[in-house]
Amino acid sequence: MKKKNLFLRSTKTLYTLLFVAMSTLIFSACTEDVEPEPENNIVETLTDLGGYDSLLKYVSVYPDLVSILNSASEKTLFAPNNAAFASLLETPGFPQDIRDINPDIIKGVLSYHVVPGQEILEAELSGELVTAYNGETIKVNNGTLETGATNPEITLGDTDIKTTTGIIHETNSVLIPPSVGASLTPILGTVSGTLLLGANFSDLAIAIQRVDAARTERGDTPFAAILANRQGSYTVFAPINQVFEGAGIDPETANVGFLEAVILNHVISGENLSSTDIAAQLQGGNNILTSLGGDVTVSPTEFQGNPTLSIGGAAVVSPDNVTGNGTVHAVAGFVSSNSNSYTTVLLGSQGSAEASFYDAVQNATKGYAASRDASATVDFAYYWGANNLNSLGSIDSEDLHTVFNSVDLPIEGIFATRNATRFQVTELGAADFDAIVTNAQVSGIANSELTSQPDATQLVEGNVVAFKLDDARGGLFGLIKIAEVNDTNGTGSITIDVKVIADAF
Repeated sequence: MKKKNLFLRSTKTLYTLLFVAMSTLIFSACTEDVEPEPENNIVETLTDLGGYDSLLKYVSVYPDLVSILNSASEKTLFAPNNAAFASLLETPGFPQDIRDINPDIIKGVLSYHVVPGQEILEAELSGELVTAYNGETIKVNNGTLETGATNPEITLGDTDIKTTTGIIHETNSVLIPPSVGASLTPILGTVSGTLLLGANFSDLAIAIQRVDAARTERGDTPFAAILANRQGSYTVFAPINQVFEGAGIDPETANVGFLEAVILNHVISGENLSSTDIAAQLQGGNNILTSLGGDVTVSPTEFQGNPTLSIGGAAVVSPDNVTGNGTVHAVAGFVSSNSNSYTTVLLGSQGSAEASFYDAVQNATKGYAASRDASATVDFAYYWGANNLNSLGSIDSEDLHTVFNSVDLPIEGIFATRNATRFQVTELGAADFDAIVTNAQVSGIANSELTSQPDATQLVEGNVVAFKLDDARGGLFGLIKIAEVNDTNGTGSITIDVKVIADAF
């Protein structure tokens, strides 16, 4: 009988046990290395983690940002924690409540934290990463983030947090886009910073930016730079957003000359005046302050039942916003200096019974017969041209002469002053014209139109025309709104609203 080899039997048993044990260990190890698939999107994950309440609150204001974070496409989010936002608000000169900051700036900063199209693990962070909205880059510097703002080393907290809609890296600072950082740092704590960052002044900020682009192009110092001068001293009466909205003025599209004139009329240079300082100067009556655009009258008034100041007819609604180089007073209206005179003038075309001629200096209409007087002065006339339809023409206009001669009303040799008025049809709408209240606005807009034509032709209701008188008539600027056109050929009439600078009267 063959004996069983006990050694071999026990060895096989041992091998079997070892194999089972190793398989179990290997299986266990593999099981431990496999991470569970994430179940929540970015917003849900941040909510569950806690510590990101500020980020979630600010992002929630912008539904399109929430949609981007929760979209199925790959992305990387650098998520500032609560401490990061608290630190930002402690920056000297920065508004203490983020709700007081221009919403467009907040949205731009938030969007700078999202890198679209890729989920980047911490170990892969290198080079430059393009952000979602503005194309600016986030630079990695020895494991930290370099944004080009005041803090060149933004450290990371928890990293590689996976979600169903992207990957999250916690940051211990708020990332500031380089373009914002470059423009933000010089203005913090100045009048310029209050106007450009303030949520209540976002329309004014757009106006300043558009005007500054024009000023830079022509070689003038931008308003933002002037009002950021820490050695200067300024008092600004700043119209709140509701003023632009109420007047129907869109700062994105309004005439730049008009906007520049508005800004000039709201700034006092060389004096930092509190509401108490201004009230003390009233001495029981009105007081005159000189802005960059002209004199403004200060008087006591009420706003919503509370006593306050009226600055050029605009009630002060939030006084004494003090900065390092001046004070900003929020006002509920456009500040008016010497109000320009305006009227409604009815002009008849050649051969009609209505007065055809207009004296812009005296704000008077005159008929053909009255205009023959040697002492008469006229600046332009209304006529119906065969080719150019409803027209306003300077006295030296060949077209105007031709038309009046054709009806046996010759102009040559009649007028004591043959003014070379020049016109330009503007891009202003009727609402823009109606909102103009100051001399500076009239001259600023008309001057910006570079008036050059002896005729303003093919006029229709709602057109706004700029005009300039020649030097013999004072070189005065004015604006005309075409209110109504009666287009009866040869005997029709036109109704115009005229605004000229008040000093003309």
